[in-house]
Amino acid sequence: MRKIFHLIIIPTLFLVSCRRVVSIDKDNKGYGYVPIYVNKNDLKSINFSAPKPTVNAGKIYAYGNYIFQNDMGTGIHVIDNTQKLNPLKTGFLNIPYNFEMAIKDSFLYANNLIDLVVFDLHNPANPQLVNRINGVFPMQSIQNYPNESDVYFECVDSTKGAVIGWKKQITVSQNCYR
Repeated sequence: MRKIFHLIIIPTLFLVSCRRVVSIDKDNKGYGYVPIYVNKNDLKSINFSAPKPTVNAGKIYAYGNYIFQNDMGTGIHVIDNTQKLNPLKTGFLNIPYNFEMAIKDSFLYANNLIDLVVFDLHNPANPQLVNRINGVFPMQSIQNYPNESDVYFECVDSTKGAVIGWKKQITVSQNCYR
């Protein structure tokens, strides 16, 4: 019984204590994580456009005779609900990387990745951008390194834009490790 115990437990402890080794060749080429960048100017490009189909429905807010429906990652649908049995989409507020919204006192508050944007809803059929507060929703864990640990990754270069995520691929410049 003792021999069986030693034959099973000792190799198991050895395997559990081993650290995963990532394969890197002599040119520092191998699997690693690469940041996904977005141009900061594209990120801040907000406009009101014609209605469009909902792709990834999120939160819904009722305000007066209007409904505002979040389309995760892309913006907010404006829906005229004057005829309760026949709501009509009247426009789409394009807000890149928008996932959250709230309405209070005739103002719509929404995120634009890490920024807070505020819209005047005194004319709900045509929301007007009235303020942007930069960096309200910091995302250091996404911007600085991937969520995974014990991995190689390409260091962030802020001159390339804002980091919105990470992808695993074969890469040459794996000069960072977490």
